[in-house]
Amino acid sequence: MPPLSELRERTRVYHQRLEASVDVMSPALTRSRYLILLKSFYGFYLPLEAWLTARVEWLDAGLDFRRREKLPRLRQDFAALGLDDAQVEAIPICPASALPAVDTFEEALGCAYVLEGATLGGQHISRHLHGLFAMDEQSGSAFFRSYGIEVGPMWKSFVAVLNENSVEEGRREQIIVSACNTFQALHRWLGPEGG
Repeated sequence: MPPLSELRERTRVYHQRLEASVDVMSPALTRSRYLILLKSFYGFYLPLEAWLTARVEWLDAGLDFRRREKLPRLRQDFAALGLDDAQVEAIPICPASALPAVDTFEEALGCAYVLEGATLGGQHISRHLHGLFAMDEQSGSAFFRSYGIEVGPMWKSFVAVLNENSVEEGRREQIIVSACNTFQALHRWLGPEGG
């Protein structure tokens, strides 16, 4: 089985559980519920992206992780939705003990698979948000729009690095386990109600 196919197959149950708990595609989604969800994502991404940016040599693997950071987009959404700096600073942050353990490059790659994979689904979500609230990336959906028209090329460049580092069975297993752990950690952080 190709590395990406195996990764998708073995993470599927965790991915589906997370999607079901978040349910951002609900036609009953409210703006206040949406803001709560964004705050929850921020609380998880803030410490995780800081660790992934500071501790992993992404450029050695051919990835510019700083270009892939989601925090600037979340902050853009908060500003568009009327939150001031003090309100953003008050958002609860996921403790390090609740984050997925990421000690190797392979584990970082598995974790990044979850974050990067979310950019694909984010395109559907951003269209849903536009339909519900007439919201675009300037008015509150920059996080889900992520790379905009660059989503496809950004995903393909990530998958190329993923495939290159998944050839050896031991490395592939670390990537898969880390992706599963990341889905589970995010699910626990968001809680049964998705945030």
